[in-house]
Amino acid sequence: MDEYGLDRFFAAEDVKPDIARLTQQLFSGLTSRKPTPADETQVFQAVTKAERDPLTDKWRRWIDEDARDLLIHAFRIASDSGKGGDWNYINGILVRFHQRGIKTVNDAEDFQADRDMAKEGMF
Repeated sequence: MDEYGLDRFFAAEDVKPDIARLTQQLFSGLTSRKPTPADETQVFQAVTKAERDPLTDKWRRWIDEDARDLLIHAFRIASDSGKGGDWNYINGILVRFHQRGIKTVNDAEDFQADRDMAKEGMF
């Protein structure tokens, strides 16, 4: 893979097939373009977590389901806004989720519902 691919990340082999599949699903369903290796890297960075096992001193990397679901949710929001596949827009959504303490799609939906109710003067 080229310099923007997953090969530069340690322990990426374990999750590489799942990242490729998720990237393909996101781009085929929510954008008008085909994914690139750089897109796979963006997906990888958005949905994986890593930790070092203190007993073996080896790193373990996995796909965090909540992070994956939030990325899918952010892709849907971007797509609905006409920004499907725009990483600046998608990463902006993810940063705002983080700033607001949103860790799950349910948190995001609750936040949006509260925001909509506040806009309608229900609070």
